[in-house]
Amino acid sequence: MKYFFLLCSFLVAGMVFSLTVIYAGISPAFSLNNYESVDGSYEPNLYDLLRYYSLPALGKAGFQISNEHLEAAMFIEARQDFSAFLLGRDFSNLPLSVGSWAPFFDANYPRVGYIQWGSSSVLISAGRRKLKWGPATYDIGLSSVPPYFDHLWLQFSDETFFGSFDYNFFAISADRSVYGDPKTLLGHKWAFSSDAFRLSFAEENLIYGVYPDLQDIGPFIIYHHSYQTHSNVMFFVTAEMLLKSFRIYGEFGLDEFRLNTEGENSRPTAFGWLAGVEWSSSEIWNKVRNKEYFDDFTLFERGLSTPSAVKLRYEYYHTTPYLYNRDADIGKFTYPFRLNVMWLNMWPDIDFFFGFPYGPDVSLHLLSYQWNKEKIELFSQVEFLAMGSYGIDSPYYAPYEHDWYKLVEPVSRQVILTVRTRYYPESDFGLFGLLSLKFTADGLKWLLNFGISKSYSF
Repeated sequence: MKYFFLLCSFLVAGMVFSLTVIYAGISPAFSLNNYESVDGSYEPNLYDLLRYYSLPALGKAGFQISNEHLEAAMFIEARQDFSAFLLGRDFSNLPLSVGSWAPFFDANYPRVGYIQWGSSSVLISAGRRKLKWGPATYDIGLSSVPPYFDHLWLQFSDETFFGSFDYNFFAISADRSVYGDPKTLLGHKWAFSSDAFRLSFAEENLIYGVYPDLQDIGPFIIYHHSYQTHSNVMFFVTAEMLLKSFRIYGEFGLDEFRLNTEGENSRPTAFGWLAGVEWSSSEIWNKVRNKEYFDDFTLFERGLSTPSAVKLRYEYYHTTPYLYNRDADIGKFTYPFRLNVMWLNMWPDIDFFFGFPYGPDVSLHLLSYQWNKEKIELFSQVEFLAMGSYGIDSPYYAPYEHDWYKLVEPVSRQVILTVRTRYYPESDFGLFGLLSLKFTADGLKWLLNFGISKSYSF
């Protein structure tokens, strides 16, 4: 009932003070793939869930509110149940039951629901949506790969005589039913930028097992030097530079650093870094279609990247074996999703990383090409991925036997090709398709998704 009154309040406010759009959409889609169906005892993983989200919901309805300063949105989806998808119904996004043709809808919604107020110098967002820190496709600190974060986001910008000063603070809460205790990620970032250069320093403070106190949420303190228990802190440095049509960027995230004076029982050195270069055309891309995909509602920090018709990008990532890890599951830099499903013998708990989506002990080369016109969006990406055998669930206690930088043998390798296209002759009608090829030592896994999308606004 309280959510109904909250929804009504937003709608009334929007109708009085802004442009409110009541939205409904339908997106029938089909999939051809060689992924095998599972049984009811199967424990799904992150990649199962990402494949599940690669198909849009069959239908959705909600509202969008917007004016000069206010933006709000919420959608409720008619989506296929995740367990039905795994148990053989993944040939389409029709919400079909297992063992019959009767409809059954996923109960885990909404995945988008937020309100935002912004001006030229201040932005505040609260609710549920994708968030992203950093200049790359993936990021070491906060990535937009998870379907959403429950968050509070504050952003401030000020022009000074030497350039622009930006400050960003966020708080993200995880589902406390997973661990039985709260898990909260706080982050703050200071950035200085000119027209062609940007340098930022940031911290993230993962508070687990207890709720944050006033010391934890202090906007201008150094989290690491609070030396608190139930706290896991990372430090970040990010830089971007424009050279004509090129953008050069990098990010370094430090989890732990063992001094020479510390013993072998001290936590091992752990960090991740990325470096990238992007070429952009001078032609600006003006998107025609309506907002309807999860990515369309992503909240980005300010940066030097601008929308253009053509982008070509190369990136390299490296994460060390002990990055993001702790001896307690609740203390790891992971964001858990607990799903209510019908046909698995459990409520699955699936962990995304807050940052780099492949986690620790990984080396990745990434090439991507993006070509966009008003009505056509084309994106292709190839990833050359090397994964060591030490994962986030591996034992984390002294003595830390693995080299702190090298990938742990044996190393598995795979190549992942992704091609996504969207064609929207009208803002409310489009065609979409996705091709994914994954080459591994066990063979080729492939999928092809395609469908149409039609939306209605009132």
